[in-house]
Amino acid sequence: MFSKNKKKSSNDEGVPLDRSFTLKEGFEIQNRNLKILLAIFLIGSVIERTAVALTPTFLYIRSGEIISKTMPIESFCEQVIISFKEKHYNSIVIDPAIKSALTAALENDPVRYEKIESLVVSKELKICKVVVRDELGLRGFVLSYEIDSRKENPFIYKLTDASEELITSRNIEE
Repeated sequence: MFSKNKKKSSNDEGVPLDRSFTLKEGFEIQNRNLKILLAIFLIGSVIERTAVALTPTFLYIRSGEIISKTMPIESFCEQVIISFKEKHYNSIVIDPAIKSALTAALENDPVRYEKIESLVVSKELKICKVVVRDELGLRGFVLSYEIDSRKENPFIYKLTDASEELITSRNIEE
């Protein structure tokens, strides 16, 4: 029944022991495997994107404040003081009527502070009082603001006046 010259093509479990592929067959098998992986990846991507699009988005407010259309006035005052320090006067934030006078005043007496010591806001009077510490002592600034009334910037404040208040004697040596 079995001949001695016949090469055994499988082991006892029926799995081929040695099957060599031609170059064309190897490429076809690899291409088929890659197409299957690509299809799995695309289906997975579509499912993931659909899940992200359909998942409701929640916004958690930790500080308990209600979100308004305008930025917090404290942040605005901090940004104005930072712009004084960096000498970057943005015309959107600073009223053009005071921009040149403010630039000249800050060129004569630049603001070089280490940190903001205090920031107090009076929303009724529309002013911020900011105290900063520089190398010679404390400097206090009173910043008057208003909500920008132009239609292209309805969500920001505009600096309308800035003055410095004497807190401690800064120039003791002079």
